Amino acid sequence: TRLNIHKEISKAIQEMKEEINILKSIELLELKNSLKKFQNTIESFTNTLDQAGEKISELEDWSFESTQ
Repeated sequence: TRLNIHKEISKAIQEMKEEINILKSIELLELKNSLKKFQNTIESFTNTLDQAGEKISELEDWSFESTQ
C-alpha cells in the first residue's frame, strides 16, 4: 500500500541521514587530527628555528670574543 511505501521511504531517508551524520563526525575527527599533527609540526619547526637562532647567537658571541 501507499502507506507502507511511504514508511519504507521515510525509514530509508532516516537511515541515510544517520549515515551522513556518522560520516560527517568521522571527517571532522580526521580533520581535527590532521590539524593537531600540523600544529605539532609547526611547533617543532619553531623550536628548531629557536634553537638554531640561539646557536648562531652563541657562535657570533664566541667569534666576537675571539677577535678581541
